[in-house]
Amino acid sequence: MGLFRRIKIAWIEWLARYVVPCNEITHQLSDSRHRRLTWRERLAMHFHMSICVWCRRYKKQLGFIEDTVHNLAAHPDELPLPTEGHLSNEMKERIRRAADDASA
Repeated sequence: MGLFRRIKIAWIEWLARYVVPCNEITHQLSDSRHRRLTWRERLAMHFHMSICVWCRRYKKQLGFIEDTVHNLAAHPDELPLPTEGHLSNEMKERIRRAADDASA
């Protein structure tokens, strides 16, 4: 086995042992929208995000979804509606209030 391959295997084994797995990071990313993470969680997330393109994409997608929901909640009259089954003004207001409560 060549030196490069041994180094690569050692690096992967080290990562598997010490880096928080993606499923935990995605939960922390969601949690970070509602609470302040501990310094250990922030450090683990920062390190993980520096090496994981998938979790960086997930974080970006979460931000996009959150921004979209807030923008739609702020302007309920501009909600895109289907041609059938329009939402009543009362329902739009309930959605806006629920989004406001969730962001508070």
